[in-house]
Amino acid sequence: MNEKNQDTGDASMHDSSSSTQCELSVVLAASHEDDIGHSWEQCLTSIARQLNHHTVEVFAVTDNAAEARLISEKFANVTLIESETRQPVQPLWGLALPRARGRVIAITDACCIPDARWIEAILRAHEDDKIAIGGAIEMAPGSSPVDWAVYFARYFVRHMPLTFPFDAGPTLEVPCENGTYKHPALAENMNSIAATGFWEVEVNANLRGQGHTLWCDPRIVVQYTNKFSLRGFARHRWVHGRIFGRMRAAKCTPMQRAFYILTAPAIPIVLLSRVVRNVMRKRRFLGAFALSLPLVIGFLICWSVGEFAELISRHTSPQGTAQSQR
Repeated sequence: MNEKNQDTGDASMHDSSSSTQCELSVVLAASHEDDIGHSWEQCLTSIARQLNHHTVEVFAVTDNAAEARLISEKFANVTLIESETRQPVQPLWGLALPRARGRVIAITDACCIPDARWIEAILRAHEDDKIAIGGAIEMAPGSSPVDWAVYFARYFVRHMPLTFPFDAGPTLEVPCENGTYKHPALAENMNSIAATGFWEVEVNANLRGQGHTLWCDPRIVVQYTNKFSLRGFARHRWVHGRIFGRMRAAKCTPMQRAFYILTAPAIPIVLLSRVVRNVMRKRRFLGAFALSLPLVIGFLICWSVGEFAELISRHTSPQGTAQSQR
């Protein structure tokens, strides 16, 4: 792992090597484990235009040498962390998060372009005692059916996808691509994050278990520009299904595990029902969903096969799964 902090003295940027806390830490990462395109330049340019008089530190984590050169040459105030091995985005976030010193920490990836008022919206949302706040993930214009299928399979399997329209209020999930946390919320999970990466499902579950209410705020917006290939996202779903399956197997009793194995053929149906329910709630995506439906079903099956493979595996350590994908 290589790290380079290039501070040219811009008063609005905060030196990440300092022990002084700043207003906001932004942690971006991009994984090349799958066949995927990223938008580093657009993402970092949008952030740079918003700094104004805020003290903000920005971490960019990549496992690609060409992207590292681009960041190093064009964004001098960014703390660049280059991973020498390809790995999922979660462990890449984990390389930067333990170094973040912001009062608030914002997490996203290089496939998301922050809205023009993203930083201001984050800081305003965290003016009170809310500990974790998720923002909207909106689809970029001109997206293909594959892009839409990725979007539905990735976000609409959740209980409440944070796409417009929605109101500010309690939520079950804070999305990793547009998640913001007060520093103490992540500090309690930092040993695990440093060891295996930032897995938002576990972090959010821990926070809910501690009695915290997760929140969503429609003012915090990123635009999703993820350009997976068909093969790349199919593999992505399979890998993440395996990770989820191993985590589930590690925590359940033998009887529960047997139940999950026997009901595994229903996993794609359950996931698809969630997607359909959420699409019907939003309405504005009906056309795009109809065009991408066969691909959505295929991606959900890939996840299900991965989850089933781990449920019947003898290996049960969730950390082992995270490590094995590095």
